[in-house]
Amino acid sequence: MKTKNFIICSTLMIALSACVTTVPISTTDTILPKVSIITASDGNLASSTGDPVQESVLQGSEVGFMSIGNDDLGIKSLRFSVLEGGKMKVNDEIKADTLLENVITENTSKNSLAIGGSLVFDTPSSEMRLQAVTEDWAGNVAAIQTYILVQVPGPEARISANREVINRGESVTLTYETENADAVFLNGDLLSTRNGTKMVSPNVTTDYILKSTSYVGQAQGTVRVTVNQPASAPQILNFSSNKYDVQTGESFNLQWNCINTSSILIRANGVDFNTNNAQGNLDRTINTPGRYDIVLLATGPGGSVSKQFTITVRSPEPIVSCIRTNCMDGGLYCFTHEQTISGSSSWALAWNFFTTTKRITTIKNNMDRVVLLIWGEGNDQVLSLIQAGQTIEAPFRGKSLAKFYRAAVDNNPDGDLPPGIDLTFCFE
Repeated sequence: MKTKNFIICSTLMIALSACVTTVPISTTDTILPKVSIITASDGNLASSTGDPVQESVLQGSEVGFMSIGNDDLGIKSLRFSVLEGGKMKVNDEIKADTLLENVITENTSKNSLAIGGSLVFDTPSSEMRLQAVTEDWAGNVAAIQTYILVQVPGPEARISANREVINRGESVTLTYETENADAVFLNGDLLSTRNGTKMVSPNVTTDYILKSTSYVGQAQGTVRVTVNQPASAPQILNFSSNKYDVQTGESFNLQWNCINTSSILIRANGVDFNTNNAQGNLDRTINTPGRYDIVLLATGPGGSVSKQFTITVRSPEPIVSCIRTNCMDGGLYCFTHEQTISGSSSWALAWNFFTTTKRITTIKNNMDRVVLLIWGEGNDQVLSLIQAGQTIEAPFRGKSLAKFYRAAVDNNPDGDLPPGIDLTFCFE
């Protein structure tokens, strides 16, 4: 306020000085010179040009002033004084006396004189009486005998909220009180009452500024209502596997990428894995065939969300091996001849490999004649004919290879023994 008042008065004096001209003096004119006092309080200008004036100013404020005397036939002097209630301040110094003069002693005169500075009240309740007197070269005197500055209290503004922290969507009640106010504004909007309440529902943190104004000044109060925003819901950006169809015991790798989460739970085949990492990967194996739901549950301040997919686990494909019982080709796995009865020969297996527990899948007859095959285990025996060049499964599929022990075949037409039994056994 002090700076603003000083600038206003200084600006007026500069403008006045630009208009002052030097004029020849007159010692015979009878026209009174003019005199005025201008004050500035909180940017408000007031002036007097002769009549008594009472001006209200903000209590405790420093008031800028300027006094002007002018006469078109030459001004000789201008005197400004504080009669009571305060002191003058010029160039930031309080003057001990109450008189400020601007006197011209030359034979030529200017048409205007000005005096300016600031006024300081003695007490917060005192009134200040001012006087300005100007004289021209003819001895004519003009004076403002009473210019009274009356201090009045400035406006006050107070505002509060019943809650200063709320969640978005909630309401808060503002209570506002003002004093000495001509108008009251809340965040720039004119209020219809000087005191009252107002309910508001801000979506974001908001400062509520109450401003009260009057002729002598303005005041404001502020309250901030902080609005907590709802937490963002968790999101699963990715949850996948590098394989969706595996064999028992085969490893698969799970990958996930989530946001707005505080914890992650992954459930695979009834086994839970917990982590706080929103992004990562995990190796898993399942040893039992079936279809399994793989579930990810992401939890955060904004709630929970889940995602799942299915992994198919299969039994491994059996490894099928085959051997050929062809001694003619130097094979190790041969039938040995046992006996010949009625033109047929009986051949028995005589090789250690057939002690294995592996199971028969197929048998192929590589010969040009029918072969009778015999499998036995205790009282359980299976016999079956296999035609020349034929491949069969039943009735031997799943039977233990170690229990296959005999084959019978017709002799050659000339009665000679065949060179051997040529079969291909496949097993798993």
